[in-house]
This record gives sequence, structure tokens and C-alpha cells, in this order.
Amino acid sequence: MNNGKSSFGNLLLGYDDFDTINSQQIQNKATTMLNGTLFGEENQPKIRIIDSKGHERQDQTDFQNASKLISLLRQHPSHTALIYVLEIKHLVSENPLNEFRLKFYKSTFKDFLKNTIFVISKWSFHKNHTDQRAKENIDENEVHKKLQKLLEAVGFENPNPTVYFIDSFYDPNDFIQRGMFNSGFESFWQHVSKMNATNILEDDQNVRDSLQKYKITHKTYQEDHLQIREDYEQMIKNREEIIKKEKE
Repeated sequence: MNNGKSSFGNLLLGYDDFDTINSQQIQNKATTMLNGTLFGEENQPKIRIIDSKGHERQDQTDFQNASKLISLLRQHPSHTALIYVLEIKHLVSENPLNEFRLKFYKSTFKDFLKNTIFVISKWSFHKNHTDQRAKENIDENEVHKKLQKLLEAVGFENPNPTVYFIDSFYDPNDFIQRGMFNSGFESFWQHVSKMNATNILEDDQNVRDSLQKYKITHKTYQEDHLQIREDYEQMIKNREEIIKKEKE
């Protein structure tokens, strides 16, 4: 899912190191950890970022990505925040993999919503984009409602997620875009700075159980998806044979 996670990580680091082009092809780099300073500037605070790839694949790679993320977190369990980056279009997606991953996070991480900051990426403040969102009646309040609905669907009761709207692709030559980025990012970073580093993983048994459930869920989904595709292909084949016989 190319929703801007790696781009946001690169933005925080101040240089491009996380893969943003082949993120779905390079599985041996599916989860990457980098250390640096905010924006790569010497006088800024030190940061450590773990970039985990997305979860809209129709195969088992999403489980592989998740298990690699857990492996890295076990080696470095203390972190300040989970930053969940997504696009508005994925809040209305009917792809069940979105819910699968959130259910996994819910059972794997302690106080998931308390320790998580949601960032809506690619929230452009270019006039054409703001006008288009206005036509579609999509504003920050509407996005918050859609996210609440998704979280409720995976079992959170009365969720009130922390959400920031930050465009990693803003144009610094555009006064409005630069100003909105600076304002949004400043609020985001102030929030992060007030959070305390903690071990965000549940106990080992819960993590093992969560990984196993997630693996089985993905395997079942993959098999069901394959069966649906085979049934569809057979239906098309049968239809073509009927048409062929009618022409004879």
C-alpha cells in the first residue's frame, strides 16, 4: 500500500533512505530501522524510526512484513510512539486486509490507541486539491469519523484517535502549502515530544498468539481469494464455450 509511510519516514530523517518505489517488491527490506536526527539537522533531537511496509497485498507478504516488524521491536522494545500513516482512500477501502492488520495491532501492542498517532499523508493543501475535497465534502472532521468507524469495526469501543494531517509532498515555494505543513508538523511533533518511551509490546505469549492468528487469517484469506479467482475464470471459460457453440 503506497500510502506515504516511507516518504514520511524520509521526511523525519531529512534524507531519502527508506524505499518509496519498490516497497512492495523488496521483501528483504520489508522492515527497516534507521537512526538519525529530526530533519537530519545537527541541533535537532535524536530519533529512531522503524519503517514497516503496507498491507494490501493479496498474498502472505503482509504477514511477513508484520512478523519482521515484531522481530525488530523485540530487539528494541522501548519506543515513544506508533505512527500509523494512511491515505483517505484507504479509510473507505473494502479491502479486509486493513482490518486484519488493525486487529493484529490491537492484540499485539499495549494501549494501542493511547500510544498511536495517525497521520493522514498526501493531504495536499494545493488549491486544486482543497477544492476537490470541498466538492466531495471531505474535511478533517469527516476523516476522523471514517477512522473511528474503522476502529470500531475491529473492536475498539468509543475510539477517539489522535490524527494529524501532514503532506510529505508539500511545495515549499507555495506560501500556503509551506505554512500548513509547518503548522501541522509543529503540532504533531509537540505531541510526540510529550509522550514517554515505553515497551509497547504485550507479553511474549500474547505476541506469539497474535502472530499465529494473523498468519492463519492471512492463509485463509489467500485461499479464499484464490478460490474466488478460479471460480471467476471458470465462469468466463464456460461462457466463452457457450458463445462458441451458439455460433457453430
